[in-house]
Amino acid sequence: LSPFVNGATTGTGGIQIGGDGYRIPDRTTAIAPFKTYQGFGRVDYDVSDGVNVFAQVALSRSDLAYDALANSLVQGNPTVTIYKGNPYLPAAIAATLADGGSIGFNGYWANDQRTDVRERTDFWQATFGVDAELGPFKFNANYSHGDSKHKMAQSGIWDWKRLYAAVDVVNVNGTPTCRVLTDPTVASQYQGCLPLNLFGGSNAPINGQPAAYAWATGTSRYTARFKHDSISAGLSGSLFELPAGPVDIVVGAE
Repeated sequence: LSPFVNGATTGTGGIQIGGDGYRIPDRTTAIAPFKTYQGFGRVDYDVSDGVNVFAQVALSRSDLAYDALANSLVQGNPTVTIYKGNPYLPAAIAATLADGGSIGFNGYWANDQRTDVRERTDFWQATFGVDAELGPFKFNANYSHGDSKHKMAQSGIWDWKRLYAAVDVVNVNGTPTCRVLTDPTVASQYQGCLPLNLFGGSNAPINGQPAAYAWATGTSRYTARFKHDSISAGLSGSLFELPAGPVDIVVGAE
């Protein structure tokens, strides 16, 4: 056990230079690595003099890959409870607890509990239309359909139900064991639970226990889909002539 060391104060509350505490992971980037692939094609055909039809399509794929902030246990977010009797609890801390007592635990490991994010957006849009000259009038109409799908997966983040089970450890015949596995009323929900030691040093809880860490973490995913349909048409031209000039008309709808 050692006291928390505050760094040198700055002009901003809660921010110090040096000392213990928060650190931005080394892999974090100000701008996420980004790849994009784009394509465009268009076909025009003159049906007759003054009448043209066309079709065009645009395609794109965008990929993002980056490390998010470390997978931490920060005060103000869900934190874990460590009970007396946990075989991983340092003796100096256990000695301060009454029977049945517990402590709340917060932890931050900047470069070890990394979370990996992958994002992909696929987009395509097709447009079909006609442009025509009808005597003194010009006419145009088109139909467009767009489709976009965005997918994101963030791996290596806490599965809270599993994490709470993995850190609540008891000693069973000299073997650290998840407490939930000793309770037949809930044990079936936690098959495969591996005890997790949060006091394993500077790179705990993954230090020497990757299987337990993997069991207590998971991947969060979502998919968003957007579709767009548009129809538009317009007519413009001169109706007739007046002494001061032509009387024009423009009509459109979308």
